[in-house]
Amino acid sequence: MAEYSISKWKNTLWSRKTGNWATPRDFYKFLDDRFHFTLDPCPLNADFNGLDMEWSGSVYVNPVYRYTKLWVAKAFKELSDCSVIVFNIPARTDTKLFHEKILPFASEIWFIKGRLKFGTLYDEQGKNLNTSAPLPSMIVVFRPPLTERKETSWFMWYNEVGVIFNRND
Repeated sequence: MAEYSISKWKNTLWSRKTGNWATPRDFYKFLDDRFHFTLDPCPLNADFNGLDMEWSGSVYVNPVYRYTKLWVAKAFKELSDCSVIVFNIPARTDTKLFHEKILPFASEIWFIKGRLKFGTLYDEQGKNLNTSAPLPSMIVVFRPPLTERKETSWFMWYNEVGVIFNRND
């Protein structure tokens, strides 16, 4: 029987040694065809800090996982100037962030079937680790106005991506 271990991931997932997790091109295209992105404030190897700039239009955010909370806070500040903000983040439904910011405020939550295969993932020695993500992923969609919904109903549907929840209100 095969021996399973997270040792392959522990140096990248829980360390500050890499943040180079590029969205798979076909998956990005699928999202872009739906949302028509005009801004990616945190692209791979950016020479700017998207947290320090103003956002507008249709925004795609695939942040370095350890900074997800900062990027969601930034989205809340910028949403009034945007048509939509779409996050590709770990599906961590056990966190305060999910229960206090994502679930009450998101317009859509997509739980991705399977694990995304990131296109450009390198370890600290520069070795390409193109492989499945170590965590499940979700797409979180925020649309203005940013309104907390304490009681709401969700419409759930399935497609080739996975399970998608849309608000009915």
